[in-house]
Amino acid sequence: MKVKVESPKPWQRVLEVEIPVERVEEEFNSVYETYKRRVAVPGFRKGKVPLSVLQSRFGPKIESEVLSKLLPLAYKEATERENLLPIDQARLTDVQFKRGAPLRFKATVEVKPEVKLVDYIGLKVTKRVKRITDEEVNGALEKLRSERAILSPVDREAKGGDLLIIRLKEEGKEEEELEVELGQGKLLPQFEAQLMGIVKEEEREIEVDYPDTYPEPTYRGRRVKFWVKPIEIKEKRIPELDEFLEELGNFRNLNELKDKLRNDLQVQAEAEAERELREEILDILIEGASLEVPESMIRAYLDHLVTRARQRDKSVDEEEIRNRYRPQAIREISASLILEEIAKRERIEVAAEEVDERVKEIAKSYNMKGDEAKEWLSRSGQLKGLVQRLREEKVFDFLISKGKITTVSV
Repeated sequence: MKVKVESPKPWQRVLEVEIPVERVEEEFNSVYETYKRRVAVPGFRKGKVPLSVLQSRFGPKIESEVLSKLLPLAYKEATERENLLPIDQARLTDVQFKRGAPLRFKATVEVKPEVKLVDYIGLKVTKRVKRITDEEVNGALEKLRSERAILSPVDREAKGGDLLIIRLKEEGKEEEELEVELGQGKLLPQFEAQLMGIVKEEEREIEVDYPDTYPEPTYRGRRVKFWVKPIEIKEKRIPELDEFLEELGNFRNLNELKDKLRNDLQVQAEAEAERELREEILDILIEGASLEVPESMIRAYLDHLVTRARQRDKSVDEEEIRNRYRPQAIREISASLILEEIAKRERIEVAAEEVDERVKEIAKSYNMKGDEAKEWLSRSGQLKGLVQRLREEKVFDFLISKGKITTVSV
């Protein structure tokens, strides 16, 4: 076998492959022998059909079968010989095939690109940790009190702060029952304004103009008519501090509760600072790296997003999704390739025990047994992604340990 390789792009290889005539002839003879044993031709005993008769009756079919066997085998041998790991299905072209001559073809394949990295040891980055203020602690306290609010049915007009259970029917769709809270900014202002002042069992027709930027494509830029009927209107009564502390039962006084809230907020701030630190590291690595992301990887990423979007709404604009998320696809794939290259250079691996430990955490969150969770992750194809995330976490830990990190309070 002769193989010539060209690299028109960093992530593309074009293989010119030639299979010698002797091997082509061997495959022809093998297929003819199979036909000779199996086919029945009138006037001849099975296994005694002359080659000329087989050629006359089955020639094109035999040629097709020989080619269908030789092409994938030759392609596989060529990629293995050249140590190529294709990431997408090959495109086979310029096939030259006939008996008595070598088999020649071209195979265009995509491979993971070579990644040239910036010097990643000693990266200078800043970790910005948010300083928790008394106002934020008080805000968290009020939010907690609001979550523990007592809901009491009322027979009056709806106002801000009320919780409404409504029957909602959109024009052309089935009626549904919803729970909405007024005055929290969770609804479109136009929708919420038309619910103010409504009373229980009142039937009201409302129209809502959805903005062109609305996340749900089916509503974007449309005027939609609804019919609304409240089943119940509930007033929220936020408990007094003494009552609230007594209900919680785990704190001796208000200061102790505030200390706990401050600590929780600080933990969240540390986690956010760590996330931003890693994004800053990625920015430096991506900006300094030299690589070109293969189109097949971008396409696979966007295909996945489109599939998920269609599961939620079959009328999504596929082209809009692909255009909007293409930059995100390129960044995330670039990051993955860079982190993979660093892991390879630094021999960073994930031990089986580390995977099992993370699986146990997942199992606990889903109230499953460890073996059940691992089987589920494996069956759904998520286990490979879990191992990749663990490896990337270890790469970040390595980069941070070798970096020059300045921590500041903001």
